[in-house]
Amino acid sequence: LTRGVQGITLGIIGTGIILVADFSLLIILLSVLLFVDVVTAVFSLIIFGLVGFFMYTRMHKKASIIARNTSELEVNGSEILLEFMQNFREYFVKSARMNPLMKFEKNRDSLATNLAELSLMPILSKYIVEASLLISALMIAAIQFSLQDASTAVATLSVFLAAGSRIAPAALRLQQGLVIMKGNIAG
Repeated sequence: LTRGVQGITLGIIGTGIILVADFSLLIILLSVLLFVDVVTAVFSLIIFGLVGFFMYTRMHKKASIIARNTSELEVNGSEILLEFMQNFREYFVKSARMNPLMKFEKNRDSLATNLAELSLMPILSKYIVEASLLISALMIAAIQFSLQDASTAVATLSVFLAAGSRIAPAALRLQQGLVIMKGNIAG
């Protein structure tokens, strides 16, 4: 009841609301960018779409597996503790107290590893999106300066960087939200 309710309310419903807001923000930003510069808008959509799709496909399955394993480890850890408390006298008489404690320690170590991997996923995503924004800006700069005059190239690059600085975090939150929802559904 404790983890399940939290996973449903915060991890699925709350994240779903945030996803709708971020998706709406992306639509508005891309619409404005289409109005200002069509080529930059299409390029931004392709780049951020590919990066988001790549990260989602790489991380959603892993997040689902880790979340399912985390739930199983939490249940197993509770069972080990409950069994130990119910049979403490037997373990004490047989001098076997360390057996369940070792099982519990191994369980908690695996749980900590899973939780660390889940915590690392959003951080990894952030750096991937920031790197893709930087690489995209360099590509746009190279294309614009080779095809346009300097003032047009700088203006286009400025528009891309301004839009990208808003699109990248929204796209990142969208991708992370999908991974969080997938993990909570699995949990």
